[in-house]
Amino acid sequence: MVKSLILGLETTSARGSVAVIRGEETIEEIELGRQLRHSSFIIPAINDLLEQHNLSLAHIDSFAVGVGPGSFTGIRVGIAVAKGLCFNHKSIVTCGIPSMMNIALKCPGHPDHVMVVVYAQRGEFFAQEFQRNSHGFYNSGTECAIKTPASIISSADITGAVVCGPDIKRFIDVSGVRKNVFDEPVYPTAQQAALCVSMVTESNDYNSLNPIYIRRSEAETKGPKEYIL
Repeated sequence: MVKSLILGLETTSARGSVAVIRGEETIEEIELGRQLRHSSFIIPAINDLLEQHNLSLAHIDSFAVGVGPGSFTGIRVGIAVAKGLCFNHKSIVTCGIPSMMNIALKCPGHPDHVMVVVYAQRGEFFAQEFQRNSHGFYNSGTECAIKTPASIISSADITGAVVCGPDIKRFIDVSGVRKNVFDEPVYPTAQQAALCVSMVTESNDYNSLNPIYIRRSEAETKGPKEYIL
């Protein structure tokens, strides 16, 4: 049986990456620059990754794309790249992977309950709780929502969830709480996004990739700038 080749793209956090997997075997993952300049690095990284393994887009069966929530610009970069690459390769199936689920699966120790937090600006965080099932996968216990650190800690105290995420140091600074908090950053990865394809029931045409924003961007909130001449 020929196993599918999946190209993973994750650009929703400060530590972006691209990866290729075959089945559940990771061929290679390349980390992008960490300055949220993923648009400058992602295409060269994809080209290098494929060339090093004598692959081309013609060999790729599926794209796994991180769709957020996270960096507004980063989310747009990943989705735009996937759509651009699929334009001339319309047979490639695309799968949007929620970045909160990606992070939960990367949480060290694989605790029974995980509360994923991602900084959402204005002293608040995107938060979503996951519970591990008998197969070792995580089911979403709550919808992703914007919460204060105090409400996140209150919810985690009730369930005993371990709080983790890419912005955990900021969370600790703001909340002052370390109990049940994994105090090293846990980032979503392209490798995990690709591995998530088998867990996600919907795979679509590339035009149907949709971002998970939760909150409008600062530019959208403020509206267009006015210039007085």
